[in-house]
Amino acid sequence: VAQRHINFGTVLAKNDYAKKLIIKNLSDVPLMYEIVKNNNWVSSAFMNFEGMEGMGVVKPHGQHEKDFVFTPKISGKFHEVLRIKNLQDPENQVEVTVKALVRKRNTFSLLPSSLDFGRCINGERTRMCRIEVRNETSSSRTVTIRHGSLTLK
Repeated sequence: VAQRHINFGTVLAKNDYAKKLIIKNLSDVPLMYEIVKNNNWVSSAFMNFEGMEGMGVVKPHGQHEKDFVFTPKISGKFHEVLRIKNLQDPENQVEVTVKALVRKRNTFSLLPSSLDFGRCINGERTRMCRIEVRNETSSSRTVTIRHGSLTLK
């Protein structure tokens, strides 16, 4: 394996991130391999390999690039170990650590981040300020604005 560690860095949940896993064969015979994920739901739900799910053949003294997609669905630290097994010699395997720090996506944004109404005098109106609320997801959202007993949706 060309790399023992794959670090995606800081990523956002519910986005797709693609990488290549480079598998090299240094022997004189073809390498039949299988990529084995941990037996937990995180590995199976978040990492997907293209083609036959994590299997392949590398010709002698050749290399194979295996595409995979990382799609985190929850936020937090992601740390999983993949095992690349030689199917002709199951004791011969290599471990690859996959890491990421997954951040939750913003669901909305509010602009501006601060409001300045200018000088406030009791009984008089202040100058008007414009507020923009933007939905950052594909899901529909209901925004409720409350001021005293007044409620706007």
